[in-house]
Amino acid sequence: MSSTRRPFGRGPLDGAGASDGRDAAVVDFLRRTYAAPGDDDYWARLEQRVMAGVRGAEAIATPEWWQPFAGWVRMGLAAAGIAVLVAGAALMQSRAAEGSAAYAAVLDTPAAAPATQASAAGEARFRTPAGSLGNPQAERRIELDAEAARAREATLRFVISH
Repeated sequence: MSSTRRPFGRGPLDGAGASDGRDAAVVDFLRRTYAAPGDDDYWARLEQRVMAGVRGAEAIATPEWWQPFAGWVRMGLAAAGIAVLVAGAALMQSRAAEGSAAYAAVLDTPAAAPATQASAAGEARFRTPAGSLGNPQAERRIELDAEAARAREATLRFVISH
């Protein structure tokens, strides 16, 4: 057995004897087989081989951060193209919805009809002589003017909507 001291105490084969059930011949064979070489040339050669491997590994160029992604270019461009198409379709759909909402808000305003009726009634007042509001013919004419205004508005809505 060598005189070198082991850093972590005793190994599993140290102090093997007949009392622990190990075969002494097997233990001696294993100690000789796995014993560290005693000559200094072995350790010098081992150090040279290890350092040559380290220097060789340093000589191999390490890839840049972007190089692994080079194989993904086609797939990335395809995904970007699909994303642009989807975004464009969504934009067109939202603009169409905004246009429809604005169109509906303009045409379906409930305040538009009374204003038209009031203006027709006002025009009828100026066309009829003063004090004729109690006159059934003048009132009928005001109703006809309001009816005509509603018909014109309905026609306009129909034309614009198609």
